[in-house]
Amino acid sequence: MSGRAPGKVWQWQAGVALAVLMCVVSLPATADSVVDMEVAATGIRKNVIKLRKQYLSGKGLRGGHYPERRLVDGVNHYDLGDYQRASIILLDIIENFPDHPAFPEALYYYADSLFLARDFYGARTEFQRFLNFGDASGFTAFRAAAIARLVEVAVHLDDFTQVGEYIELLSGNTDARARYIKGKYYYFQTEYEQARREFAGVEGDEALALKSAYFIGASFVKEALLDDAAAAFATAVGRFSQVRPANRALLDLLYLGLGRVQYEKDDVENAIEAYSHIDKYSPYYDVALYESAAVNMRAGNTISAERILEVLTLAIPDSRYIPRAKLLRGQLLSSAGRYDEAETVFEQTIDEFEPVQKMMEQALAQSGDSGEFFDLLMARSVEALDVRSMIPREVVTWASEEPEVKRAFVLTDDLAKAQAYTGESERLADLIGAVVNGTSAVNAIPMLRNATRQNQQFRNQLAKLTMRFLDELEDDLGATQGGDLAARRARLTGAMEKLPIDDSSFKTRERAAKQQYTALRLQLAQYETMLDKLRAVITGLERYIEKPEYRSQVSKAALTGYQSQLTLYRGAVENIRDGVAAVKLEIEKASYQIGIGGEQDTHEFALVRELFSLAAQYEPLTRYAGRNAGEYQSALGELLAANQDIARLNADIETVAIEEVAKIRRELIAEQAKLKQYRMQLDALNTEARTVVNGVARENFSGIRQRFQDLMIRADVGIVDIAWMKKEEHKARVVKLSQNRTNEIQWLDEEFEESDGFSSTDASESQKSSASQQ
Repeated sequence: MSGRAPGKVWQWQAGVALAVLMCVVSLPATADSVVDMEVAATGIRKNVIKLRKQYLSGKGLRGGHYPERRLVDGVNHYDLGDYQRASIILLDIIENFPDHPAFPEALYYYADSLFLARDFYGARTEFQRFLNFGDASGFTAFRAAAIARLVEVAVHLDDFTQVGEYIELLSGNTDARARYIKGKYYYFQTEYEQARREFAGVEGDEALALKSAYFIGASFVKEALLDDAAAAFATAVGRFSQVRPANRALLDLLYLGLGRVQYEKDDVENAIEAYSHIDKYSPYYDVALYESAAVNMRAGNTISAERILEVLTLAIPDSRYIPRAKLLRGQLLSSAGRYDEAETVFEQTIDEFEPVQKMMEQALAQSGDSGEFFDLLMARSVEALDVRSMIPREVVTWASEEPEVKRAFVLTDDLAKAQAYTGESERLADLIGAVVNGTSAVNAIPMLRNATRQNQQFRNQLAKLTMRFLDELEDDLGATQGGDLAARRARLTGAMEKLPIDDSSFKTRERAAKQQYTALRLQLAQYETMLDKLRAVITGLERYIEKPEYRSQVSKAALTGYQSQLTLYRGAVENIRDGVAAVKLEIEKASYQIGIGGEQDTHEFALVRELFSLAAQYEPLTRYAGRNAGEYQSALGELLAANQDIARLNADIETVAIEEVAKIRRELIAEQAKLKQYRMQLDALNTEARTVVNGVARENFSGIRQRFQDLMIRADVGIVDIAWMKKEEHKARVVKLSQNRTNEIQWLDEEFEESDGFSSTDASESQKSSASQQ
């Protein structure tokens, strides 16, 4: 898209608007004489002729630069991340302008929009179609990028059937992207030596070079060549010591790889040094902290490890490493004899994750049949799909580490997007139907709608000019000649003054009409908020009555009654919501029908038609205007001719619009039939996925539940161990204190004996001698 001006469309539209404005401005602001009025009428006729050439010429409604403008629009939406709208716009070019120079670029961006929207099968089909054009003009610039995407699609789909053919197409290409693609292909084919040769040749693109360096190190790890892997990672981080900010995360990934390899080699000092290069702004910061703590523990640096884990829990509280980090920190504190701090950490872990465990238990308990757990994954929030509403965030974080659960999430995400896109397409089809079946076919064709509005402006200008002409004529005729015609003209005067003659007047009128619908939308939004609150209350009550502590207090019959009432209330709320949604759609349809052919337009058209019918009746009276009769006759003839030109253009625009709308209506019917078929296929796929995904997800979530149970057990064991160690420590202190007291008494005895000059043995013998004498 280099060299293409995004504002080209707006420049073109501005040029057209300026030309029309200049034509309007060129008209006399006031026609002080009959001759001026005739000149003004002639100017209006010329403007009508220009308008006809502009919109009804042989170039068609879209104009000569339509494909380029559509391409700019499509790529703009692509750059903004709106891949759905981008694909719709680009598909218009692909289907309707296959021979236009914009076609290759449109096809590439269309395929890439599908890829980025995770429609991998559709993207593969379109990229293959792109490659089928070979070296045709316009395709070579995107060829390598298309092949790269096909390789990425193969990785996502785990299907390398045709990737070998794609690589052959790049056999003579030695640029950075081509070599990276080939290296990646060989890597996933476990041809590591060949992959390293290709990756080593990637130069000129910093991001691709960083990725290639990582794959080189990873390939050595795959072959268990840890020394070579460490050397490769070390060389890479030295080579890329300074990178652009956008590529800093890739450099962090290299440091992470180096730290892991050094850890596996028991080179803890270099491992710690590698992890230290990953700062707090890195997306891998939590990984680096946790693994750095593990390395410090292996090195015996327990104090450093404990501090690192504390930083992790405080700095990144939503990291997936937090549960393990808290347990590890508690164990380190316990080993250091800091029992109170360790006990606090274990208790906080239980307080934080025990509710998560209970929520997980409840979610699994509620999904007793073969599909309810899948429903929990799909029913993610009130309107949009968000798995974190029914399944705890921590569980989702842990689940992201499980490949099977990750695939289940991807599948449910794709199904949810497909449902959302299908629903949106059905809504758009309804809106298009409302427009094409509205009050005027012209509203459905934007360019013809603009032409009609400009024609209406000319018509209203001409009407006001005609009113001034009739005023002037009556002044010359005098009161005796006008008669009934003058009275009819007087009744039209006020209405003619109110006719809009510029774009701003028409836009103000339409804006006022739309504001009425906006007010209705606001009222409906308030009703939706009330319904959401009711639904939240019902959901809260449903969950509350499922709690064991509540169920134990009420009878089974009462519980069943409560559940039935809540089900009834929920059904009523959903019915009302469906009604509100239907009303919203009708309001949206009505707002799109605002424009040509409305009540105001119809009323003004009738008034103008009456005015010119009246003006025609003045023609016989012009001969009585004395010496100015010729000027009046000539000016009136020009005014009436201008009105006929405007009426013919209006009729021709309406005819073209009807023809175009008939085409749109046929296409719309065909698209609605396709949407119906897509909906049926999607429902069938959803039913199949409900069974398959439920089994996979439920089994893996059961494993995750076990991990949470292990987490709770380890935290409980930590608390028990601390209590036991406190007891043992207390016992040891008591024993030591007793031993110290015994030693102290013995020492005092010895001191006492030495001070009296005899021992305890002598004293005993003296006592025995005294007893015998007695």
